[in-house]
Amino acid sequence: MPAPVEASPETDKVEAARAAVNEARARLAAKETHTRAHVLNKQIGDNLVIIEMLSESGLRKEKLALLLESFASSFLHPTSEVLGIPPVTLTADMAVICGTTPYRMLSRSEQYRVRACLQLCIARVEGAGIVVLDDAEVLVSGKHRGQLLQAVVANGIPAVVCMAYKNQEGLPDLAATGQGLTYWVENNTAQPYSAAATQSAA
Repeated sequence: MPAPVEASPETDKVEAARAAVNEARARLAAKETHTRAHVLNKQIGDNLVIIEMLSESGLRKEKLALLLESFASSFLHPTSEVLGIPPVTLTADMAVICGTTPYRMLSRSEQYRVRACLQLCIARVEGAGIVVLDDAEVLVSGKHRGQLLQAVVANGIPAVVCMAYKNQEGLPDLAATGQGLTYWVENNTAQPYSAAATQSAA
C-alpha cells in the first residue's frame, strides 16, 4: 500500500492557481456567450423592425396611404365634385370609397361616375393622350350626362365618350356649346351631328 502523500504549501498554491485559472476561463466563456447573445438579440430586433416596415401594414403601406391621400385631394375630389358625387377616395388596401359608401354598394349610375372619375384622373397623372369612356348611356339623367361632359372638358385631355341612343332626339350638340364634336354612328357609318342642321332638314 503506497504511503499517503501529504499536501505541501506549494501543492496548495498550484491547486489554487489552477482553480483560479479555470474560474477565469469559465467567466470569460460566460462573458463571450453573453456578448454573442446580446449581438444576436440586437440583430433579431433590427430584423423584426425591418420586417415590420416592409410588411403589408408597415412603412410601405403608410407611404402608399399618403400618396393616395394626395392623389385624392389633388385630383379625385375636384373631379368628383364636377361629376356630382361625394368625394372618391382610394384606401391603402386599394378599396374604392365614394363619400363613406364602398363602391360595391353604389348604384349603377354612381359606379359609372366613380369609374369615370378614376379613369380621368389617372389619365391626367399618366399624361395620357386620349381617354375613352364607353357605355355612358348608363347615365339616364340628362344632368348626370352633362356633368360627365363637364368633367371630361375640365380634365383637359381629348376624349371619346360613347353612348347608345335609340334615335337622335336629345343627342347633345357639343359643337354648339364649344365642348367638342358629336357624331351619330349607324350602319357602320359615322356622320357629324348638328342639332341646327337636323332641325333645318326636318
